[in-house]
Amino acid sequence: MRTLSILSRTGFTLGLAVGLVVPILLLVFSAAASPFTGAAIDSYDSNILEPAERATLNSIASAMGLTLLAGTVLGITALALGMLTRRSGGLATATIVLACVAPVVALFISFWTLAAAASPDYIAG
Repeated sequence: MRTLSILSRTGFTLGLAVGLVVPILLLVFSAAASPFTGAAIDSYDSNILEPAERATLNSIASAMGLTLLAGTVLGITALALGMLTRRSGGLATATIVLACVAPVVALFISFWTLAAAASPDYIAG
């Protein structure tokens, strides 16, 4: 029973990190990218930006992508721990809810920044 409690608390902590920290980080990255993304999103072309601005936007988008990747790995881990410990009650339910809602919130926040940085012209080189 003690092992279930430790796993349940670990899963909840991971779910809380994914559910709260990852969206906050993505909001910070989006705010940092906002001076660069307006024109690129409006024209669907990141080449409208100066090379230094495009490099800054691409580094912010890379950081967002890594944050999404880390959030995905931690979220899947939290979800697995929540399902393993579902007999432990409300904590497991909260873990599962946080782990499922966080990706939707994170993708909604990061969509436009990643879309602006990864325009077809940039991908083609």
